[in-house]
Amino acid sequence: MGHFRKRFVIFALGVAAPFVMLGAGAEASYRLAPPLAPLQGEGYRSMAAVRLLDTRPGGVTIDGLGQGAGPLGAGQTIDVTVLGRAGVPASGVDSVALHVTAVGATEPTAVAAFPAGVAWPGTSNLNPVPGLVTSNLVIARLGTDGKVTLLNTAGSVHLVVDVEGWFPTGPRFTGLTPVRVVDTRTSGGQIGAGQSLAVQIAGLPGGPPPAASAVVLNVTALNATASTYLTVHSSNSLQPATSNLNLAIGDVASNLVVTPMGPDGKVLVENQFGSVDVVVDVMGWFAPGAGYNA
Repeated sequence: MGHFRKRFVIFALGVAAPFVMLGAGAEASYRLAPPLAPLQGEGYRSMAAVRLLDTRPGGVTIDGLGQGAGPLGAGQTIDVTVLGRAGVPASGVDSVALHVTAVGATEPTAVAAFPAGVAWPGTSNLNPVPGLVTSNLVIARLGTDGKVTLLNTAGSVHLVVDVEGWFPTGPRFTGLTPVRVVDTRTSGGQIGAGQSLAVQIAGLPGGPPPAASAVVLNVTALNATASTYLTVHSSNSLQPATSNLNLAIGDVASNLVVTPMGPDGKVLVENQFGSVDVVVDVMGWFAPGAGYNA
């Protein structure tokens, strides 16, 4: 199979357009649209993407905050204020959908997003390497002062963050401080060709209940012995003819996955070729009847 370096996520649960970008480049300006209408029961509010952070020299954000802040070094963090910016309300927001891009990594590293004010939970969202621009969609619960913390684990790297939507506080969607539930590098061993790994998701303390309509996962694959692809689906369904991650030997691939669970609270991770290590982090879950049909 081919080797895909670019990875795309489409996440559309509603439509709103809180800003209009005028011009281009460093002199681009922004015009805020009228305030968002009342939620009226919506479980997710999408918006035209707005840049909140760009650490590169000459980087531009909607309001000047977080632009040109410089690369994050090994073990360094940066807090990104989301609440009250770019059309995101100043209150009543549980979690946000962010598109996080890593540029100019000086060595292989991992970048994690998690609520500000808590310790790094040991999870990751994207895995940059030198010479490549790496990105992923992130659903992150807001922490202290409506902020999300980004952590770089090794070398140095520039980060760019765009907000794409938000979830209101309430029972429809529950964002979590990310929880790592599987890491085959330390337990269980690699998934072989044509094999699947059953991952228990329901039953975590404070995590998704078995009746959740869908769960939000960040799935990472690495140490592949052959070019392969992985598919994630509920434990009570047949493997669909689709994929969630594609990687070659030497790749580290991550992607956001939204999937239902089986009645046993599990999802299956299927590997097609060779053998591969898999890491699964839980980011949140949708309540039954939450307006999202998995």
